[in-house]
Amino acid sequence: MRRAQRAANLRNLSATPRALEVQIDELVLRGFARADRYAIGDALSSEIQRLLADVGEQPFLRQSTDRPVLDAGRVALAPNADPAAVGAQVGQAIHASLNQPGKGKP
Repeated sequence: MRRAQRAANLRNLSATPRALEVQIDELVLRGFARADRYAIGDALSSEIQRLLADVGEQPFLRQSTDRPVLDAGRVALAPNADPAAVGAQVGQAIHASLNQPGKGKP
């Protein structure tokens, strides 16, 4: 019985999670119109959802996922980029930094 339980526990530990929660407490945006903040945030959320839709294919899940601070670096934007494009590019930068060892600060 113990061996069977131990084997089941090991299978559960190695199983891919079915859900993933991302919480962004603060996003610092400089140089944008105050009126654009919600459109940027909505686009960011949509892009993160799209990029993380396949939870099983996320390399960063094989590492520690508790990251109090994540520095996605600077994002180069086209002049006069619309808020949706800004949010999407920021989401892509965040996703890329999740998959680079050493980018998050434990």
